[in-house]
Amino acid sequence: MGYDNKIFVNKKAQLTAILLIAFVILATASVYFMLRGFRVEKQLESEIEFISSVSGEAKPIALFVGECIKGSSVPALRLLGLQGGSISDAGEKVDSEYGKLTYGFNGKNTLATLEQMRQEIAVYMNSAIENCADFSGFEQQGYKIEKGKVNTFVDLSKDKITFNVEYPLKIAKGSFTQDIKDFRQEVKVGLYDVVGYANAVIEKIVKDPYHIDFTFLATLPYNISVIPLGNNNFAYFIVDERLRLENQAYKFVFAAKHLENKAPRFEINSSYMLVEEHQFFLELDANDPENDELSFKDDTAMFDITTENTGGNYYGVIDVTPEIPGTYDVTITLEDSFGNDFRRKVRFEVKEKAGTQ
Repeated sequence: MGYDNKIFVNKKAQLTAILLIAFVILATASVYFMLRGFRVEKQLESEIEFISSVSGEAKPIALFVGECIKGSSVPALRLLGLQGGSISDAGEKVDSEYGKLTYGFNGKNTLATLEQMRQEIAVYMNSAIENCADFSGFEQQGYKIEKGKVNTFVDLSKDKITFNVEYPLKIAKGSFTQDIKDFRQEVKVGLYDVVGYANAVIEKIVKDPYHIDFTFLATLPYNISVIPLGNNNFAYFIVDERLRLENQAYKFVFAAKHLENKAPRFEINSSYMLVEEHQFFLELDANDPENDELSFKDDTAMFDITTENTGGNYYGVIDVTPEIPGTYDVTITLEDSFGNDFRRKVRFEVKEKAGTQ
């Protein structure tokens, strides 16, 4: 019997210890989840203003709306950047493997203004918040909610974007009633500066639509990549590593349709007859559609060609007195400042002068 009692006592002690450990674990877990919930709530209060002034029964709904605002603002800003300042179908776009890119330059500066971008964001936010704010789950818990129309006001400043959202809600549960309306969120994205530099890039293109000024792009405080899309279309990626949305660098992308720089031209015969020790003079008139700087060259010193510029008109001049009879095939090249060239092969036949044995 003593042995059995000892076993019983030991089992009771073990059971008590197990229950005590379980209680500690449960209490710790409860404290963790309470603190975890408190941290989430405080984070929302710091980002979505006005929630702290909402009383008990209405607070879960206010928090829910705050999550809808946060969940709508980040996609709005990301989409605005990836589509070159346009969320809707407004503005002329070009299809690419990166999606539909809005033209920032197509013969002129076509980038949306900051005011147009602000309106695009507001329209997107209004629709996204209304679609997100499904209160059916709260209604199943006994809430009665009358909701008004969402109206978002967007303020774009130098280093942040502020969303002031009017969303009238009449909340009732049992004897509890409360009206809430105003929400406010700030996002640290310097869209103001990004758009400013995008316009600076576009103004460079306006001045010289045939050329991509990589030297200028390298001076800007952003990582800028230029990717060809075909048909003289290029995608300009402006990446700000300092500004991040959900831990991703902010990207602003627009399309530019550069103009094709065409090669210059000149007219020349296929062959010329020269006489030994007699001067030969040839002047070639150069033409270029874009009036670029031009230069002539050839592949032989014997018929060296020089470039002359008179009032913006370019000429190629060959002034030579041949001394060695023979047949000479020469390639004459006219090149513009963009590296476009035009070439012609010419045969010069030098005959012996009269009376030469």
